[in-house]
Amino acid sequence: MAERVTPWSRPNREPRHTRWCSLRRRRERVAAKAIIDLMAAAPTLEAIMGREATMATLGYQRYETGMPNRLFYYRDRDGRRTHQLHVVTTET
Repeated sequence: MAERVTPWSRPNREPRHTRWCSLRRRRERVAAKAIIDLMAAAPTLEAIMGREATMATLGYQRYETGMPNRLFYYRDRDGRRTHQLHVVTTET
């Protein structure tokens, strides 16, 4: 019967779980994207534009991106963007 080769039996190889833990520790030091990116669909974009006052009370501001058939809203806190909302029609 052939000898079973495992990550521990190979020379100069760390066990798999040790490499994974090392990668996990490295990942913990990297900051994640702090912006929540949302996408919503509505029957018409005019339906959403008619509710921009409500969007403003939630802290969202509309920004013109130049992309056709799409609305873009963003929300900031303390001068940093926290949320982005893309609105498209249900047909897309």
